[in-house]
Amino acid sequence: IHWINEGIDSGDIILRCEFKLNNEDTAYSVFQKTQRSLYNGFKKIFSNIINDDEIEKKSMEYYVRKGYAQNYFDKKSLDNKRYVESESAFTEEGIRTIRAFSFSGYKPAYTIVNNKKLSLFYHD
Repeated sequence: IHWINEGIDSGDIILRCEFKLNNEDTAYSVFQKTQRSLYNGFKKIFSNIINDDEIEKKSMEYYVRKGYAQNYFDKKSLDNKRYVESESAFTEEGIRTIRAFSFSGYKPAYTIVNNKKLSLFYHD
């Protein structure tokens, strides 16, 4: 959870919320876990914000120095990662890619068969 500034996700971090991922997670299940984790984190700091209490804040650079990766993805940067070779669609890597792009309302993973683009979805 971070303060808002003029950049995109670049404000000082006031609370780092973490959760566990598992091999069966999809983009949607990670989104749900993210929302629950952020909600619970916000409940922890809400009264401090309302009361204008001093809240410790850290920059992203602090976390990068601690060994955390700094990643930002937008829709355009993910477009070239959605393609799955048809022969690898049922491999562990292919299924991982399909799960990563299984989120209703967003472009799914895809493959090409007989010059036709086929959308690939993961359902548990």
